[in-house]
Amino acid sequence: MGRDQINIMNYPKDSLEQFNYLSSQLHNALYKKDYKAAFAITSEQNKLIKNFSKSGFIVTEEVKPVWYSALKDFQKLRQNLQSDLKKLNNNTRNNLRRLKAYSFK
Repeated sequence: MGRDQINIMNYPKDSLEQFNYLSSQLHNALYKKDYKAAFAITSEQNKLIKNFSKSGFIVTEEVKPVWYSALKDFQKLRQNLQSDLKKLNNNTRNNLRRLKAYSFK
């Protein structure tokens, strides 16, 4: 078992705090439209989720609402990221079309 898995098993609260910290960092990166940082942060969150799922930790009814809330917040951030990326793609496509029109004149 890896070091990360042991830490997760022993400190599930720390894992949630780390996840929430990364979520706030993701929010800041999205606000600044720093998509490279957003990708790195979501990659870290993904690693954390995978390690946690391998740990065998069972969420009790007592902490379930906290975990559910954290995952809902992450889901909202992910939806915002998807929306921002769609806007970025549309803007890029439109700008390329405009530039293409100018290049033939």
